[in-house]
Amino acid sequence: MKLWLGIALLVWLICGLAGAWRLGELHWKPIAKGPITLVKAFNDNPVTYPGPG
Repeated sequence: MKLWLGIALLVWLICGLAGAWRLGELHWKPIAKGPITLVKAFNDNPVTYPGPG
C-alpha cells in the first residue's frame, strides 16, 4: 500500500513539475497542484504540429 501511495505521489509531482515548467512558473504552488497544472498548461499553450503547406 505504501509503495502505491509513493508511486502515485511521484507521478503527481512529475505532472505538476512538467506543467509548471511549461507555464514558466517553477514555484511550489503550481507543482503541488499536479495534473491540474499540467492540464492548464496544455490548454494555455496547445501543442502544434507542422501541417502541409
